[in-house]
Amino acid sequence: MANWPIFDSTAEIGHNGAMSQRPPRADARRLALARLISMAGNMAAGIALAAVMWERTHSSAWVAAGALSTSLVAGIVTPITGALADRYDRRRVMIGSDLLAAVAFGILAVLVALNAPPATFLVAAAIGAVMESPFVPASRAALPNLVTDEDVPWANGLLGQVSGLSAAVGPLAGGALTGFLSGSVALGFNAVTFVASAWLVHSIRRSFSGDAAAAHASRRSMVREGFGVVRRTPLVRGVIVSGFVAFIGVGFVIAANPALADQEGAGPIGLGALWAGWGIGTIIGATLAPRFLQPERELAIVIIGFTLQGLALGAAAVLPFWFVVASQSLGGIGGGLADPARHTLIQRTVADHLRGRVIAVMEAAGWMSFAISLVAAGLLVDIIGLRDSYALASALFLVGTLLLVALRGRATNVAQPERS
Repeated sequence: MANWPIFDSTAEIGHNGAMSQRPPRADARRLALARLISMAGNMAAGIALAAVMWERTHSSAWVAAGALSTSLVAGIVTPITGALADRYDRRRVMIGSDLLAAVAFGILAVLVALNAPPATFLVAAAIGAVMESPFVPASRAALPNLVTDEDVPWANGLLGQVSGLSAAVGPLAGGALTGFLSGSVALGFNAVTFVASAWLVHSIRRSFSGDAAAAHASRRSMVREGFGVVRRTPLVRGVIVSGFVAFIGVGFVIAANPALADQEGAGPIGLGALWAGWGIGTIIGATLAPRFLQPERELAIVIIGFTLQGLALGAAAVLPFWFVVASQSLGGIGGGLADPARHTLIQRTVADHLRGRVIAVMEAAGWMSFAISLVAAGLLVDIIGLRDSYALASALFLVGTLLLVALRGRATNVAQPERS
């Protein structure tokens, strides 16, 4: 573990060659640790909510509805809440988001403990999604200001490792807490992780924003400007649209995984293992990604990453259960490569005072495609079957890959920052 960037404690030189009170990479590590803690808690909560929904309803539609309650709301509100990252102090936005999300998920834990109707879980989870929605656009927009320009791929790779590690640890923790204790304990654990994340963000003293004057000038039509940048920039638009198509497949996996684990007798532990296999691969892919993220290669890395994810989901359509768990590491490697590459492309292409809104549009597109797939999954998984659901998810990832290949043929991978 000592060779992973997240555990590298070597001192760094600050911007413009000056030694800062805390090295730039140290601040990025604190942000990454905050994301690790809260994302692991969120993953645990997702497993807990899916397991509780399945236990109480034995319906894939209710499982899909549990995930839909967060994804649909996030897709709708993120362009609005994400714009806060370009208007207000990003540190305060992130801390407020964490603390409000902690309250919402604490309420959800209480509702589960009191055996409230499943519909109330959906409402509480949706409120939690609104509260946490500003964090990712603010943190991704702030990241290039916490490190040197040369370290932006490293920092995105670091956050990719965090995503993988949280995807490996969080589902296992969620499965264990739910299986051995209760779903309410796992959801309460998530609330505590948001508080810990807020404390870590508060400890970062480096500026989270660039030119304050530019940010002030951009306050008019905040949400509309973010969509305008996407519309005017073919590279950004192509990366977002291809992701929108590919991620439609994710909802089918969300809905099918609990039923597959139950069908194979693996229970909550097996459900956690399915996601952990993907998470372990994500750690590997994100560790490798910064080595390849030169401007001329970034789009190609996204293409490779999407292809690997499609192949892994295709394998899940035909392999025995525990081989499916192992095969998901391949998809995780693809995700670990693609995610840092996609964010590095956006960060390098979009100016700081617009970055939060554009990243919010990308996040919203991902959530909306996820929501669409959850609606479709709720209707289709029980009809077409579990294995065919994985095959459909694989096909959608491969279609997204083809869109990226077409984009590579039409647009340059090196773009100047959007300034207006």
